[in-house]
Amino acid sequence: MRILLTGGGTGGHVFPILAVVNELKRLSEEKVDFLWIGSRKGPERDSAKKRGIPYRSICTGKFRRYFSWLNFLDIFRIPIGKAQAFFIIRSFRPDAIFSKGGYVSLPAVLAGWSLRVPSLIHESDTVPGLANRFLSKFVLKIAISFKETEKYFPTPKCILTGNPIRPGILEGSKERGFRYFGLEYGRPIILVTGGSQGSRKINEITVKALPKLLEKYQLIHLCGKRNLSAVSRKLPSISLKNYKLYPFLPVLKMADALAVADLVVSRAGANLLAELAVLGKPSILIPLPTAASDHQRKNARVFEKENATFVIEEKDLAHDTLFKEINWLFEHRERLDKMSGNVLKLARPNAARRIVEEILNLIKK
Repeated sequence: MRILLTGGGTGGHVFPILAVVNELKRLSEEKVDFLWIGSRKGPERDSAKKRGIPYRSICTGKFRRYFSWLNFLDIFRIPIGKAQAFFIIRSFRPDAIFSKGGYVSLPAVLAGWSLRVPSLIHESDTVPGLANRFLSKFVLKIAISFKETEKYFPTPKCILTGNPIRPGILEGSKERGFRYFGLEYGRPIILVTGGSQGSRKINEITVKALPKLLEKYQLIHLCGKRNLSAVSRKLPSISLKNYKLYPFLPVLKMADALAVADLVVSRAGANLLAELAVLGKPSILIPLPTAASDHQRKNARVFEKENATFVIEEKDLAHDTLFKEINWLFEHRERLDKMSGNVLKLARPNAARRIVEEILNLIKK
């Protein structure tokens, strides 16, 4: 069996592809050969290489929702990329295409359609990206993570699967987490993360709130690679014994951080939300206001509607606001417990399996 993978540009597109690859290997009764088509410089290239997945890069054009002269150049990149993908796909002869979306996937899925290769695309967010909206006309199935997304696509094609979580994220250990991060028992632990790239705003507010937060709590703070030096320079002159700063964590260490955390403060990317749901973690979400189609805010509101999180808009975010909300939640433990139970109800732990089943069904047809 041959499966073509496409998608990338961010970790949010890469992680679900890796989860589906693992599940395909596990469920398929025959050997599966993969080929990943992506961009020349995206994170998907290294991810494929690390896992021994053959990789081919093509010319890609990006849809920008703002004026840029690059939009005019990219109009010509897309047909070039489609032509490149056409010859790659014709040579590889895949039985099906799994696309995670993003501008990287557009040429590959269009080329596959012209060669009559059945395709399934996956949409992580409540509001789909431009590429997936466009490609919905050319694919047989559309896997979605939120019921609310169905209205943007041809309904008969939609399957509610949820968002595949990273392989290894369920393998976290509290005991290992306490030991690795050097944490003490009996003091609440907060995990702060701004997503795969980090968030300057969340970093800034967290650092300002540290003097008050560290009086009561322990913090694991993931600031993003590019922000580490800036955050380190601004740390207050107080005891930082209970403050653990990292640029990022590899997946197994992130699993331990999530296992040990009593509360997560984060952006509202679909991948992390899926992980919080499966792990039953209460959270404070701070949606990225500049996210395309305001999808992070809409993701967060789905969780908020079910009383599974507490949302702070970035325009309302200040260090004293963050401290007060965290403090209130820990003073009302029953609210944290309810959030934990409610977020578990939103979990779809078998998302990767459901997607693989649909891919296999496409091949059988």
